[in-house]
Amino acid sequence: MRKKEIKTIPYQKALINMEKKLSKSFKNLSRDMLKSSEIKIIQKDVHELMILLGEANYLAKECKKIKKIK
Repeated sequence: MRKKEIKTIPYQKALINMEKKLSKSFKNLSRDMLKSSEIKIIQKDVHELMILLGEANYLAKECKKIKKIK
């Protein structure tokens, strides 16, 4: 017998992956800040986090559009 397939919202996998990427990026930034790393490393971490936040914002807007359509 097959397991019941759970209905998922569109983009659910993408949202979960984005959350994991954001958590990892934030942990890297926090770790480097606590270690008092070089400024270039911290800037790289901040840049990566900002890009991911932008992607998350776009993904959230797309999810809202889909929800409005249904």
